[in-house]
Amino acid sequence: MQFQVSLTPSGTLILRPAHARQKSLVEYLHGLEGLELSPNREPLGPPIDL
Repeated sequence: MQFQVSLTPSGTLILRPAHARQKSLVEYLHGLEGLELSPNREPLGPPIDL
């Protein structure tokens, strides 16, 4: 993992990830608030065994 390194005037070293953190599944699902599914949508069908 790569980091951005910063030094504050007080001498504190700060490490931050160089790339933005990806959302967790929970964060992603919370972002779907307001998404409405039609009650008349096609059923998914029976489950399958693998």
